[in-house]
Amino acid sequence: MRSKPSLRNKVKFGPLKLCLSLSIILFSSCGPFEPSYKEGEIPGAIIRICAEEYKLNVAAKRVGQTLWVYVPVNGMVHWDPEKLLSFDQEFMEALRRAMTTVERVLLNAQSTPEFYILVIADIKVGFGYTFTIYVPDVKKSHANYIPWPEAQSRYLKDISMKIETLGDSDGKWINYYEMTLEKFLALQIAQRAETKFREGAQYNKNIHMPTVSGEYRNGIFKFTFDRQSDDPKKTGAMFDEIFEIAEYVLNSYEVKDFSSVDVSDIKSAREMVKSREEILARKGKIWDR
Repeated sequence: MRSKPSLRNKVKFGPLKLCLSLSIILFSSCGPFEPSYKEGEIPGAIIRICAEEYKLNVAAKRVGQTLWVYVPVNGMVHWDPEKLLSFDQEFMEALRRAMTTVERVLLNAQSTPEFYILVIADIKVGFGYTFTIYVPDVKKSHANYIPWPEAQSRYLKDISMKIETLGDSDGKWINYYEMTLEKFLALQIAQRAETKFREGAQYNKNIHMPTVSGEYRNGIFKFTFDRQSDDPKKTGAMFDEIFEIAEYVLNSYEVKDFSSVDVSDIKSAREMVKSREEILARKGKIWDR
């Protein structure tokens, strides 16, 4: 039996919509920094704090420069006939507490991995929600170097529904890997562009919203988009938008070891390329837009 509507947050199926509803507590400190945790103690500290302070049984492991944290919950996510996901308040609270704990430990550690990937999964329905976060972004956000909305937009978010998730309290269904900065930025640029297209008024009349994929391979940041409209102006605007986002992101992260940014339209097979020099010529921070 479901709980009362007042105890549940309902959102459309999509990680970007849900992310806007999250409120993650940020920590700040004064005085000289004295690390509380050594690098090797980070996974154990996260597991212990979640269990002792929040009664959350989580798993944590490190793969190279990536810390993985798995948070299994049970019966907190619901799917209705209108293809809407509804999340119990307990789900949102478990997510908030887990993320707070991870960042609390990382901010008080002697040395940290470059990334942390947090997966919260409802093992009763097979739902998984994954956040991939660059640890230096966390530190900059807590130091007020970058504004909170910008920090939030840097998080990679992904929703999945997999039968392998059912009953898995240990995270065996996850394909653990080491994230790299280049892959992270390719996915972030694609996510920003897709969000822009979906929210932009000029694209709202399209029944099929554009999708964008991104990858980094052999020194090339490559992006591909799929659009429904045959309007060349809209298509041209999409090329421009992806290039603009790539310019801002790559300059903001001060990435210079690449040869070009390539953008392709699946429908027309049209491709446009900008060299490394053209991309790096753009100045300014992404949040200045």
